[in-house]
Amino acid sequence: MKNKIFLFSIGLFSFSSFLSYFFVRLLHMPCMVEIFAIPLLYYYRNTLRIPQKDLIGVILFIILGIFVGLLNPVYTFTDILPIARCFMLGAIGFIIAKRNNVFNNIDNLYIFCFGVFVGDLINAFLLMHSVLNAEHDKEYAVDINIVFSVLWVILTILYKKDKYLILVFTLVPLLSFISVSRGVSTFFLTGIILAFMLKLRKRPSKIVLITAFLSISYITLSTVYINSEDTVRRLSPSMHFRMYKKVQTIGQNDADYGRFAPYMWAANNITYYIVPRGFLGKKFLNDSKGENTPLMAPWDSTYMELLYTFGLFLVVTFIFIYLYKLHSCYILYICTGEIIFAVSSTMLTLLFFEYLFTYGLIRSPFTVISNAGVLGFIWRITNEPGSASQYFTNSNN
Repeated sequence: MKNKIFLFSIGLFSFSSFLSYFFVRLLHMPCMVEIFAIPLLYYYRNTLRIPQKDLIGVILFIILGIFVGLLNPVYTFTDILPIARCFMLGAIGFIIAKRNNVFNNIDNLYIFCFGVFVGDLINAFLLMHSVLNAEHDKEYAVDINIVFSVLWVILTILYKKDKYLILVFTLVPLLSFISVSRGVSTFFLTGIILAFMLKLRKRPSKIVLITAFLSISYITLSTVYINSEDTVRRLSPSMHFRMYKKVQTIGQNDADYGRFAPYMWAANNITYYIVPRGFLGKKFLNDSKGENTPLMAPWDSTYMELLYTFGLFLVVTFIFIYLYKLHSCYILYICTGEIIFAVSSTMLTLLFFEYLFTYGLIRSPFTVISNAGVLGFIWRITNEPGSASQYFTNSNN
């Protein structure tokens, strides 16, 4: 019991967006995920293994990325340092998850992810409360740790019994509503659909139950959404704008165009990305015509950030490896029936598309380390399928 409370607390305080609220909103400091990750490292101090060659590789990678990034005269060392830190956190998270079995059973992983989800829920509520009680209505959106929060939802669908679906039905719409983000809502919805599709792959007899659940959920939530519009408009015009106006004009407003603009620029200037350009900085520039420049293009897209940093050929290689791991997870699930491979298949599919229009690596250090940890974990279990069957069972499903 103490172990589960500890893991829940680590998820809530160390890896959810509540950490960002604590540091950024209350202390007016950068989001120091490293400080609150120390208890987790201490807890596993006797079992964690980080090979020296991996640490040396991380150090050399960071030095090289900074050096190449500084070849761009626009950036200074202090401009590049935040993204270098994010890459360092990501590399360490990947190594720890790849080299170690951090969660020795699926229940521990589940309670940790639930802690992250609750932390995101608390952060979204606190931020909404502070904004709605401010003198002037201000537009805002909540950046949550979408990786572990949606992982909790996927684990609930694929691993827990059907009675737990009431938690998904209740808490996911609540977080989606108070986060005031179309991206968060879309990400959760896509994750839920993918998880149910894989659940049906192994249990086609549940198609009636799942169809009924999804239909009732859709009708109920749509009714609540439509009937709440006037209330939301009175409560906060900015919230109404994000939750209703932007949804109704999806693909037609400037913000949506801005998400596609970097890809359009890259397609017309692909030779710019042939050569790796190292870590980018926080400065984003416009040319005289107001069009995206190479410095601005990485914004709002993980793929564009990686394309700028590593160059076209390395990114294409990464994508092929990623897709190969996705295929491996799906085949292993079909062959073994292990839930963890179904979860991994869902997460890899979801993240592959989520990387198109995210805030990328610069915005959320806790999201970077979470992404890397999930990828490192999946890398390990696909290389050593026996480790998955040893630690993860279907006993609770």
